Amino acid sequence: MLQFVEQTEMFGQAREQDAGFGEDETSIGKASSDGWMIRWTPSPAMAGLRHFNQEDITLFDINASTFNTAGMLEGCNCPWLLAAIAVLADHPAVIRAVFKNYPDGKLDSRGWYTLHMGGKLPDGGNVIEVNDNVPVQARTKKGTNLNDWTPLFARPATAEIYPMILEKAFAKMLGKYEELERGSALYAWSILAGCKPYESVSLQKDLDPTSEDYGDWNELEVSDSSWRFGYMGAITDTLPAADLLARVVEALENEDIVAASIGQGSAGRKPETESGLVAGHVYGIRQIVTQADMGGNQTTLVQLRSAWNTSDEQRTYKGPWGPRSPEWNTQLGKHIHENHVGQGNYFTNGFFWMEWEYFCNEWDTVLIARLPSEEDHK
Repeated sequence: MLQFVEQTEMFGQAREQDAGFGEDETSIGKASSDGWMIRWTPSPAMAGLRHFNQEDITLFDINASTFNTAGMLEGCNCPWLLAAIAVLADHPAVIRAVFKNYPDGKLDSRGWYTLHMGGKLPDGGNVIEVNDNVPVQARTKKGTNLNDWTPLFARPATAEIYPMILEKAFAKMLGKYEELERGSALYAWSILAGCKPYESVSLQKDLDPTSEDYGDWNELEVSDSSWRFGYMGAITDTLPAADLLARVVEALENEDIVAASIGQGSAGRKPETESGLVAGHVYGIRQIVTQADMGGNQTTLVQLRSAWNTSDEQRTYKGPWGPRSPEWNTQLGKHIHENHVGQGNYFTNGFFWMEWEYFCNEWDTVLIARLPSEEDHK
């Protein structure tokens, strides 16, 4: 118990209770039964699972051009939401706008945060307030002493607590943490960034082997993303893989949100694929590079962002140009590594590469969402 008390007291007095989101089982819902006792403690005490000094812990890194999300999904019960947040790490202005009352990125001394969402909340407003207390559970017990207090939900591996605050805000918005078990990335982006219908598309691979469009990509224009579990729209075009490439390159040049996912299929199917990708949530697409080798043969590579722990072999991409692929030892691999952020960055921030052909084989959905301009919010 001493371990828990020391870490809580590091961050000052107890937080004022949130009358709209009680610190009890009604705000949690179904929870893990792997440990003992559940308490609520300030999230800074849990940042990086206590691997950082107190003075290094922040709300977010004010100087970062992209936030580090490696390990954000570790132990996560609701990867769809945190994965959608991780994609926004390449659009840090969105996160900073949500926390616009804290432009310096520092922790609030009272442990309370006012979030200004880019889109409308279910109650019609766009502001929600939460304190930074999160539910934690003791994972080990020795006699009467409880230790290894660990967050039940988000467990970011960095010194930034914004993922825990955003997750709690969504839990409060929906009534309890249990409601975060399933959801859609487009729904999360519509709330956080204000992404609008008719400015978002879902490119879905035709998986029916009897279809004349088998392997091509159907472009669905999203007409409604207000449903948490999915979205509605109409197919407006069908693209072969070459046209899909041009579509994704154009979206990246426009600085749109771009992400890929694999449908999890039946409920009993394990989300981890043989290639090391995880189904059921989005991976951010960061850049596309086409390079020629010494013989003039061109290779097109896609760089994505994984928010899983980079030491997790089961959830590390194992295909060509993956983090441990021999392709990086070639002349072309060395050139890409030196000029376009190579495989070494996987182990620090989760960035990894795939060859375009394998990208089209592995993923079955590509999402593109236009970020609203400042004029759109006026």
